[in-house]
Amino acid sequence: MAGTFLVNFLFSIFGFLLYFSLSYSKYYPFETFIHSLIVALLFWISGYVVRYLFGKSLQSFSEETRNVPSDRKFTSAKDEIIQENDQPLSEDDIEQVSKYIKDLINNE
Repeated sequence: MAGTFLVNFLFSIFGFLLYFSLSYSKYYPFETFIHSLIVALLFWISGYVVRYLFGKSLQSFSEETRNVPSDRKFTSAKDEIIQENDQPLSEDDIEQVSKYIKDLINNE
């Protein structure tokens, strides 16, 4: 589950204060207080449901990424280049590369 009970508590306080401030002038103070407590309880429950669903969605997303075959994992372009060039070079290839680099250095 994502988050903590502090999120639920803050969400319920928000609902309590919102309802209390909007309905204080319409009803008696004690009646407004009782209604605000009921609204706070509903906000607590809705916050819990939202946290639960959010946690489940994160859990299913992480399971989907774990089930991806290893050759289909997300890699950066740099990692792909390293994997492609992971083969050892022959002596001729090494000589050609060194010659090319020397030519580049001498031309500058």
